[in-house]
Amino acid sequence: MTTPAAPSAPQPTPVPRVGRSRRYRNRLVLMVVVGVVVAVVTGLTVGPRWAASVGWAAACASYVVTAFPLLRADAERTARLADREDPRRTVSDLLLVGASAASVVALLVVLSTARGLHGTAQDLAAALGVVSVFLSWLLVQTLFTLRYAELYYSGTPGGISFNQDEPPRYSDFAYFAVTVGMTYQVSDTSITSSTIRVTTLRHALLSFFFGTVVIASVVNLVAGLGS
Repeated sequence: MTTPAAPSAPQPTPVPRVGRSRRYRNRLVLMVVVGVVVAVVTGLTVGPRWAASVGWAAACASYVVTAFPLLRADAERTARLADREDPRRTVSDLLLVGASAASVVALLVVLSTARGLHGTAQDLAAALGVVSVFLSWLLVQTLFTLRYAELYYSGTPGGISFNQDEPPRYSDFAYFAVTVGMTYQVSDTSITSSTIRVTTLRHALLSFFFGTVVIASVVNLVAGLGS
């Protein structure tokens, strides 16, 4: 007599998109406010040439820090929050472009001014360039973490196979995003959705830009200043 197969773990049913509040707006507003305030204070106290870089770094940090608690959410809560926490595509794309542009600007500012500095001031300038790029990279991974969760739980859950019985949570999507961000490929997961595959391609290309252009420039910058 054949034993019936055990039923698979139930997937959480996502909350309908209609009528859902956009919780990400609070995080976005806070990001803008923090960035502007820090930039203004920096411009008035340190100098205008550093204001944009320091303000952007603070803005990135505020967004990443306020999104970090989502990693503690279980699968059911992740499904409920996925659409609320993900910025709309236009906002997300603007932030991604901003992260890339700000990284380049931060490097240009440091390159144009740090060589004329000496001692602690030069070290702080180099540190600002490194921190700005790192926080921009973290912002990119955070945005794609939220995007993957939203795409997975839109309509019928699916699109990424995490090779596990329980439904994925934010920490799983963060693992997926950081893996793509660091290696430009997936590891022990499988993509089963064309939409998510296209998003992963965009993510990998942007990460390649960070890895080969921006981060390489930072390494050369620090090495040059230290010589």
